[in-house]
Amino acid sequence: MRIHWIGLFLLLCSFQALSAADSTARRSLSLDGEWKMLPRLSDVGEGGRHAFEAPGTNRAAWRTTQVPSCWERQFEDLKYFEGVAWYFRRFNFDGDPSAVHAELVFEGVNYLSRVYLNGKTLADHEGGYTEFRVPLDGELVKGENSVAVRVDNRRHLLRVPADVGWANYGGIYRPVRLEITPKVHLAQTYVRTLSLGPQGAVLEASAVVEGLGRDGTAQAVFSLELKDREGRPAGALRQNVSLAGEGSTLRGTFTVKPKDTHPWSPDSPYLYKAVASLSIEGRPEDRVETTVGIRTYGVRGRDFLLNGQPFKVRGICYHVDFPGTGRTLDPEMFATDLANFRELGVNAVRCHYPLEARMLSALDSVGILVWMENAVYWVHDYDLGRQDLARNLIREIALAHRNHPAVMVWSLGNECGFDEHEEVLFFGALHEELRRWVPDGLTSYAHNGNSANPTNWEEIYSTNLYPGWYTFLGRRPVQWSTDSTELATVMAEQGRELERRVREFPVMPFWVSEIGGDGVVDVPRGDWELFSENYQATLVRSQLDMIAAVPEFSGIFPWLYSDFYDPSRAEVPGQNGKNMKGVVTIDRKHKKSFGVLKDFYSHWGR
Repeated sequence: MRIHWIGLFLLLCSFQALSAADSTARRSLSLDGEWKMLPRLSDVGEGGRHAFEAPGTNRAAWRTTQVPSCWERQFEDLKYFEGVAWYFRRFNFDGDPSAVHAELVFEGVNYLSRVYLNGKTLADHEGGYTEFRVPLDGELVKGENSVAVRVDNRRHLLRVPADVGWANYGGIYRPVRLEITPKVHLAQTYVRTLSLGPQGAVLEASAVVEGLGRDGTAQAVFSLELKDREGRPAGALRQNVSLAGEGSTLRGTFTVKPKDTHPWSPDSPYLYKAVASLSIEGRPEDRVETTVGIRTYGVRGRDFLLNGQPFKVRGICYHVDFPGTGRTLDPEMFATDLANFRELGVNAVRCHYPLEARMLSALDSVGILVWMENAVYWVHDYDLGRQDLARNLIREIALAHRNHPAVMVWSLGNECGFDEHEEVLFFGALHEELRRWVPDGLTSYAHNGNSANPTNWEEIYSTNLYPGWYTFLGRRPVQWSTDSTELATVMAEQGRELERRVREFPVMPFWVSEIGGDGVVDVPRGDWELFSENYQATLVRSQLDMIAAVPEFSGIFPWLYSDFYDPSRAEVPGQNGKNMKGVVTIDRKHKKSFGVLKDFYSHWGR
């Protein structure tokens, strides 16, 4: 089984790369590999006597590092480094720069980035978990080019997230590439399912034409062909359009006949290729491929709907933290995770930030739903600058990932503390921004405990609950052990509260977005002692049974799949700077709670 998942994942990665290379007049050059890197605590480095961004700077003392990577996992002396690091590499471009449009695409850099090409500042970016693009038009030259990136992962209360409840890995930790397209090209290609039923499916295709210029006009043809997994035509769109100015939006609908309609679902994760083309004045101009699925998500009363039918979400929370690579993808370890998800009976994952594109493509292919969350985490004050930043991150997340059929809900944040007025302004703005890019996207927000009511900016209510865990750890002094009677009392109280909220709250789907407790392996403790592996298993079983007793709940996301590094965690022996709430250890050893969750999901929601 493990070899099967590794092979499938690597095949997905290679297929994605090949499809990009095959697109007409488009090229993608990976900039992964060896870079030079210099860590510094000082902000000084741009221009002057340092000129770390300049092509001719002496880099004899700089380190050689791999991109993508987290510097904490590349260098022992940077294990806890938070500061500035400079990255540099050269690459060759063999075409005519004036005849094409070029962009550097960074899938993930934590946290602040400043990008330079050939010594010139091109862009600044804030946000550690989103893909961003840097246009190179007018700056790319034929022959040798140099790219430098200043990376700063220092924490600040006005950043998003404002605090970090996990290892603050720094660096260019996701892939980097140079994308070359025609001068006039399609951008923001999007295919979504408008309706699905016995008569087939109605899909909408849209794209934006870039590169025509502010005063440009042209007669064009926009077409899109949907191909099934065997490459056969399944549906098509063709429009004659008049283009005027920069950023013309193209949009149209088409129908897929019933015989060609294969709805995407966890039981049948059927994928299509959408091939969008643009011709101008009868001349082929651009062609781009996108992987899509035919599926709809919705709500009806207390039910979450997949393809129009009630669906129970057997989820699990997931942090990307691999023993050898940190937040940088380890394909073999991720293949192990996919196999473990299948063994657990999991059909959905939730992460506090967007996953890497290759991981999302794998989840599309194996049929695991995704809770897509903006990293608005532990924010406790209102600030218009942060609101603008969070809106921009929502836009970047939507544009990068809205074609993934696995993405079922868009979460606006997690466990933030606002007064009612600030909450409406802040998250209302995020909801508005998400709907600009994903008009039918379902939104949610992970509330903290029993303190909050549903709002008008969430279609699914979700809450993080830790009865039997912070119930005791939150006491003064901390209660380090319990017994069966006390645990049963706590669970009964929480169960009654859940039933009350379901009765009194607006009619909408209710999910539990976190439950759990720490379990430290290999350190002997009593069965009822907090942090023992046995108590974690007992606690998780009690929490799951409490939720199952309220039939209106349609989604559960235990916290969490695997332990992860968090240097702030050192309360008890064996914790060693890790959050230990995983049902597997950080090296993927199963805990007793793994079996508990597997048994529960073997019948709940079936």
